[in-house]
Amino acid sequence: MQQQILDAITSGKMQVTNINFGDHVEHQHKIEKVEAGGVGFQIFEAAKMHLQRPKENDYNAVREYIEARKKEDPVFKEYCRTHHRKQLCIRLTDEFGWTVDDHHLGVNIGRNK
Repeated sequence: MQQQILDAITSGKMQVTNINFGDHVEHQHKIEKVEAGGVGFQIFEAAKMHLQRPKENDYNAVREYIEARKKEDPVFKEYCRTHHRKQLCIRLTDEFGWTVDDHHLGVNIGRNK
């Protein structure tokens, strides 16, 4: 399934900002009971977010992205409220395609309070 999704994105048949699997799926859309082999996922369209993904290692942009997304996305805001920074960085790493370091993000947040 992963390859089919990647093929659809690279061919332009699917335009997405984020694909969220597992615990990152919006609560109201979670499937409580899944048959053997079932998969649940959610796709956020770029047009709904209006946010640019930060360039690699640009932690000012990552911090700004987080704050802006919390204003636009109540599910993301709740995720940030209920998870620690390391978990958020793992999620953002999956979304951005580059490793978001929780220490570097924390330093940047601390400098900009």
